[in-house]
Amino acid sequence: MDGSLRPPTTTEELLAVIQAKGWNTAVFRGVLPAPQTSLSSHAALNGGHSGPAPAQPVLVAGAAVAGPEGACCRVSHLVAREAVVAYGRIRPFARWTPLEPSPWLSGLASQQDGAVRAGSGGGEGRGGGCHAWLKLESEQHSGSFKVRGALNKLLSLNPDQLSRGVFTASTGNHALAVLYACSALQEAGAGGATAAAPQAPATVVAAEADAREAGVPGAVRPSLRPILYVPETASPYKLRKLSSLGGELRPTGTDCLEAESAARAAAEAAGATYVSPYNDMDVIAGQGTIALELLASRRRGELDAVFVPVGGGGLIAGVASVLKAADPSIRVIGCQPAASDVMARSVLAGSIQPELSAEADDPSYAYGTLSDATAGGVESDSLTLQPCADCVDEWIAVREDEIAAALVGLLREHSKLVEGAAAVGLAAFRRLAPSLEGRHAVGVCCGGNIGLEALRRAMDMADA
Repeated sequence: MDGSLRPPTTTEELLAVIQAKGWNTAVFRGVLPAPQTSLSSHAALNGGHSGPAPAQPVLVAGAAVAGPEGACCRVSHLVAREAVVAYGRIRPFARWTPLEPSPWLSGLASQQDGAVRAGSGGGEGRGGGCHAWLKLESEQHSGSFKVRGALNKLLSLNPDQLSRGVFTASTGNHALAVLYACSALQEAGAGGATAAAPQAPATVVAAEADAREAGVPGAVRPSLRPILYVPETASPYKLRKLSSLGGELRPTGTDCLEAESAARAAAEAAGATYVSPYNDMDVIAGQGTIALELLASRRRGELDAVFVPVGGGGLIAGVASVLKAADPSIRVIGCQPAASDVMARSVLAGSIQPELSAEADDPSYAYGTLSDATAGGVESDSLTLQPCADCVDEWIAVREDEIAAALVGLLREHSKLVEGAAAVGLAAFRRLAPSLEGRHAVGVCCGGNIGLEALRRAMDMADA
């Protein structure tokens, strides 16, 4: 945020900062808008052209859930409000990550052709361009944004629930996050810590107080150790990292969806808690705290577009729900690898679609996508579908060579090493750069967990 300001320490302080920046805070304070269908999603599904919105909202999996006093609310509205509670809950354990200016990406917007060679400088130091920023979740604990959702979920559980065990499934980053979160809470409990929770706005203070009472770190049992289901095709680097940190791995299937199904079933059989990587309100709300940090860091009128990598949709569902609650005019771009664009196709179809096989005639897919963290299927009842349909303005699917060029370009221009999933958002930014001239845009660098094998492959593809 602004160099002269420190990260807010309470939820009320956070909302005061956001409101002072000119953003609408009504939803965050518990005032839910009347049910309606977002015009932005309707326009996106019609090739980007606004037309008459449907008379009735399209019902999709998880589109509406019970809200206060039994009212029926859109998932995105509840996520926006719960993200504020999540901020206060996870603040003692999660980092407020840097928002770093990017002269490299800024310069690309002054080019007539967005396909600037990686490492060429992209117009750095020239006139025109846009105002580009990088939200470096790659510098978060465990190396990705996932720790926010994992912490929020675990802190929402009471000691009895925690004592029965925790199961999760992941291609790597979410498992690392759950492992870190368990360790952090266990360490806090072993040290006798009782994390003082921040003050919340009046309309959510009761819920937050209950959550604090149920999830006091000091009550976490020292034996808390998660069971981690991972697909057999997961990144070898991430598997080695999990093993070195003491993770109890259960390799299952060849796709993340198979691992998720097995982990959910095992948790149910054991009477334990399953922590979904995306299909969980607490997890989505935790990821939404990224957007709260963006709103506290930029004044209204200085945040026009946000590029978000997408897999199961937990990250973009949280980020987009919060941003649209603050200002519906903020453009949210969902970014996926062309080799695995399940959510974009699902939004278009109105229901979760199956993962498709990689293009056999494209040699760049021979070893799978560089964006392993966003690859794979999505649970058919995922809560993330409605926020993705209502709150995401545009979907971009990028090729493997574009991902590689963005990854290597960031390393050259910023000395920042990110993983393939983060480079997906940067690749989409590069493609749309000419349309961003004069705008303020943010790319969410979702993670930095990349192994040497994947880095070598990216550098070879980018001819580095």
